[in-house]
Amino acid sequence: MPHHRRTLATSILSMFGLVVLAVCMPTQPPNRLPAAEEATRILEFKTKVEPFLTTYCADCHFQGKNKGNTQLDGLLSGDIATKDTAQLWQNVLDVITEGTMPPRGKPRAAAAQTQAFVERVNKDLAEAAKVFAGSNKPVLRRLNKREYENSIEELFGFRPNIGTRFPDDGLYQRFDTVGSALFMSDYQLDRYLEIAQEIVSQALPDAMPKSEKQTYPGDSLRYYPGFSYGDMPREPVSFYKSQLERYEALSKIKGGLEGQAAGLKKPTPPTREMLDQYAWLMKNHLPWEKQESGATIYMPLGRGRQYAGLTFPTKVPVAGYYRITIEAGSTSPTPWDKDVNALAVVFPRNSEIGKQQPDPNILFTSTVEGDVQQPERIIIPSLYLSPETTRSGLTITRAVRLEQINQSSGENTEKLILVGRQPRPMKTLSEVYRGLYIRSVTVEGPIVYRNAMDQLFPGGMPSQYSKTAAAQALQRFMSKALRRPVTIAEAEGYLKNFKIAGRDSFMAGMRDAVALVISSPDFVYQAVERRSDGKPARLSPHELATRLSFFLWNQTPDDRLLALADNGTLTKPDVLRSEVERLLNDPRHQRFVASFTTAWLELGRLDEVAVDSTERFPQFSGGMKDLLKRETIEFIRTVLDEDLSLLNIVESDWMILNQRLAQFYGIDGVTGPELRKVKLTPEQRRQRGGIITQGSILTMTSNGTRTTPVVRGGWIMKAILGATPPPPPPNVKPLEDQGARDISKMTIRQLLEEHRRIPACAACHQKIDSYGLAFENYDAIGRWRTMEQDYREVAKGVAGVKRSVYKWVDVGPVEASGTLYSGEKFQTPQEVRQIILRQREAVARNFLRNLLTYALGRATDIADQPTIDQLQGVMTREGYKIKPAIQALVASEAFLTK
Repeated sequence: MPHHRRTLATSILSMFGLVVLAVCMPTQPPNRLPAAEEATRILEFKTKVEPFLTTYCADCHFQGKNKGNTQLDGLLSGDIATKDTAQLWQNVLDVITEGTMPPRGKPRAAAAQTQAFVERVNKDLAEAAKVFAGSNKPVLRRLNKREYENSIEELFGFRPNIGTRFPDDGLYQRFDTVGSALFMSDYQLDRYLEIAQEIVSQALPDAMPKSEKQTYPGDSLRYYPGFSYGDMPREPVSFYKSQLERYEALSKIKGGLEGQAAGLKKPTPPTREMLDQYAWLMKNHLPWEKQESGATIYMPLGRGRQYAGLTFPTKVPVAGYYRITIEAGSTSPTPWDKDVNALAVVFPRNSEIGKQQPDPNILFTSTVEGDVQQPERIIIPSLYLSPETTRSGLTITRAVRLEQINQSSGENTEKLILVGRQPRPMKTLSEVYRGLYIRSVTVEGPIVYRNAMDQLFPGGMPSQYSKTAAAQALQRFMSKALRRPVTIAEAEGYLKNFKIAGRDSFMAGMRDAVALVISSPDFVYQAVERRSDGKPARLSPHELATRLSFFLWNQTPDDRLLALADNGTLTKPDVLRSEVERLLNDPRHQRFVASFTTAWLELGRLDEVAVDSTERFPQFSGGMKDLLKRETIEFIRTVLDEDLSLLNIVESDWMILNQRLAQFYGIDGVTGPELRKVKLTPEQRRQRGGIITQGSILTMTSNGTRTTPVVRGGWIMKAILGATPPPPPPNVKPLEDQGARDISKMTIRQLLEEHRRIPACAACHQKIDSYGLAFENYDAIGRWRTMEQDYREVAKGVAGVKRSVYKWVDVGPVEASGTLYSGEKFQTPQEVRQIILRQREAVARNFLRNLLTYALGRATDIADQPTIDQLQGVMTREGYKIKPAIQALVASEAFLTK
């Protein structure tokens, strides 16, 4: 690497080492409880706790027995000397109060005896929590990718193009804000410097470049055949015959077929005009078509990971960030058609970047909901381009089968999820192929961003180009970037390797110094310092501003927060409360809602479920996964912003819908693509309401083919009630190997009954299954049903002549009734939601524990129980509203100390 870059990298490495040493010095938490009132405590333990354990727990958990991987002999000492022991006591208390232990069929204590046991254990745990309070070490927490991008945008006014240049952030229980999981590698360290230099070259140019706007009409774009034919039908006549045979086979099946026979028409023989069109199509490598005011890319028929597109020969004068606006529309009859379009912007394969990639290097993706008459304006706000990278132009592609591409070019982009389809019986070119219409492409830039220049030189460029002037300017920038006051000597340290002899060297030195700042551990990490004696200490005003801003905005503090930290007033309770309110009223709080909701409800699991949207579930094509995620996130945002009860997540009389979602759920009267709050009728509330009945949750707790009640029940226990279900026992044989009946024709309920016959499976399934079975009225993608169905082959295909025919076959009526492990009976999903609603304290406590983990950036444990108790008290008094809980969390000792 160049000498100056080696110097920067060396400086960064040395600083990272110093921060790790300063923040990660070991501390010794207290490890024993005080002996206050020991005689009374021992007497109560011997009379209220020990007899309970030996009578109702010994058969399974004493003298070497560890059913459920739980052994309790060590608790008989009555001493809570470690966090692990305290956590074990808490686990015992949880299953006793939940009523899941002792198990069914075993003797249970009288209510008075159970209450005495619970009260004594609660007292001991409360004392233990006081002793362990403050024992958690300060967290060396790196900014995750999202926070880094947001912080750069706050400082410079534009988002960097990180994409996949950073590795994926580590997760702790699906949270990407927990310091122990956010590792740093040599590879990532080098990427920080590389991206930082791109940023400063745009933010601090030698001279402000002239911004130009270039518009490329759609009919001037070039076709880019970046795909192969795959198994495209080569001969229209034989293709017509195969379609006719398939139509006749389907027509003989009574009842119709979901997704196949619906709307099926008898194919007509190909006309001479169509044959001519097809010949042209084959000759020109499939298809694009010029129109008077644009061009259309039609659906390729190749079956592989293929793409084709329209290339616009972009000529950018200098490297920098450019804004691209695309006027695009779908030729589908409606924007929410099952073949909904999406577009991607890529470097062509034969470009300097594209040719190095096994797949096209995707820079940006978006679904398209406009049409040909009213194209949608899709804006890529900032894309880093250079003359070298655009030598072959950029390509807009209408892609096929790129579902597996995992790209991220910014917080507001969506994954490209498209499925290629064979054509319907041919009529005209535009009817056969779904097309992506492009009216125009506009490239504007380089975009002139004034943020960094204005912060560095608020009164304009200095009259003398000296290190003193550079250090003064850098000091102002560093105070905001590093989120704390910076001395002039500290700023001079970032300039010590640079010689300044004139304007060019002055700007070069400033660029390298700023790049070093935004690559340094002081920027990349939310570092907090521990007291020298290892005891807890209050956050400084600037540390508080940092923790608060990253909690609710996912970014570095803005000028107002830093100003309040500078004058010391942020730590005043009334000022802090006012700032929390301000942050929650700002649109940037939606970042918190999206990231917290995704982690808490485990929405990332939805990406892991492969749904067959080609045949089984055509309703799920065209970006439905992303839309379902947006529905859930917008639901939680509405609960927060409208100051509604958290309990709406269990049962609500409203949903968040647009026309496509309403059609998916079978709800009439909703038109248009915008998401909004929709009131439900009493009849609709029997099927929908809350988040448990949303498609995102129901799909991600299935396997994409059929429902999985065990997974659904486990998710409800963990995500809603906070009761982590036990893992399956090791080495359990499949049902068919354990003497089970023929399982090929069983319903899901019958399969689970077989599981419960097996002793190794019964204990866990008795707790989990009922919650999942209660929601069997929802199929694998969350649609309401009354009959359980299986997707089966009903007519064999003949190789080269016709395909096999599959259809949904009724297996039996759905049974959604049952009995929970607690003994409560239910008949419908709505009744189960009401039962869950009665456990509102468990719902609130689980939410608060997750919120505390997210806010503090560390795992919570027994030492945090007093904080959670305090927050739960606030939430209960305030009608289970989220805003008061957030206010109480920010004002808590846990949030205010390090």
